[in-house]
Amino acid sequence: MVRVSMEGAVLSHLTKIADAISDEVYVRFLTDGIKVIVIDPSLVSAAYVTVDAMALQEYDVPEEIDFGLSVQDLKKFARFVKTKDIVTIEYVPEEGAFKFSVHGIQYMMPILTVDESRKRELNFEYENKISLSAAELAKAIQLTKAVAKSVSPIVKFRLSPEGIIIEARGEGSRSVRFEKTATELPEIDVKETVTGDFIIENLEKIIKAVKESTLVTVKLGNAKPLCLEFDVKGGAGRVTYYQAPAAAEE
Repeated sequence: MVRVSMEGAVLSHLTKIADAISDEVYVRFLTDGIKVIVIDPSLVSAAYVTVDAMALQEYDVPEEIDFGLSVQDLKKFARFVKTKDIVTIEYVPEEGAFKFSVHGIQYMMPILTVDESRKRELNFEYENKISLSAAELAKAIQLTKAVAKSVSPIVKFRLSPEGIIIEARGEGSRSVRFEKTATELPEIDVKETVTGDFIIENLEKIIKAVKESTLVTVKLGNAKPLCLEFDVKGGAGRVTYYQAPAAAEE
């Protein structure tokens, strides 16, 4: 029997992460914890989440099992869940489904078949990273979206030994620039100046999940995806998010 229980805050955060990227999520219940993979159909964005079994209220997984779920199903159930609620998830093999339960409410979610291309595990090495407040990064992305959406869908990231700059241009002379110097950052380890252009729309979606955390680590390398790392709410696990660089305009 597979039975897992977690706080509503963890399930809600995982749902927000998945909803920012795709309409389906691939989940692996391992013997020592949960691994969640979410890759968008266009293969531009991906998130990898690990949740430690020791951080959960109950974790009875005698053998590994993997499955796909609909993000819409998760969202429908998450509406009934409060932060401190305990959600129980049980595998029901005869139904080909997982049963999610809270406060007497039981929601049967059919298992989906996830395409192999959306199960891929990516792992990039970075020599340049900084950490900053998740709330500050969220405000920076939201402001760049507000200024630039009518002209350019692109936000520029720049990491250097001096700090981080995030900027975008809008109509006419409108522009927005977020800057934090090295002395203002909780952590900085940047070997060289690196830059990248990324799609604001994708970042704005994931930022809704990022701001559930306290700190976010930004990693960047020339011609590499942007990488954001942050904690699952409550410190139950860790999220690694990748977004591919925007295609250069002709």
